[in-house]
Amino acid sequence: MADQYKAIQHELDTDSPYWKPTEERYAAAIHDLSLGRDITWNYHLRGDTRVFVAAVCCPNGWEDTLRCPLDALAVHQT
Repeated sequence: MADQYKAIQHELDTDSPYWKPTEERYAAAIHDLSLGRDITWNYHLRGDTRVFVAAVCCPNGWEDTLRCPLDALAVHQT
């Protein structure tokens, strides 16, 4: 996710430090992932473009009734 941010940072519509991945943001993301929670970072680029970067946990530790998206992908590929 940090690499995805680096790839688009020159196109951001703001210079706000709030949006920049920091050690605290990395630590929070790692903590959430370790609990099985999905994480999403989103950014406004110049114009009307928006970028969403996400990590999806399987199994999901937040909502145990959610199926893994990879299970649905496997069904469509067979």
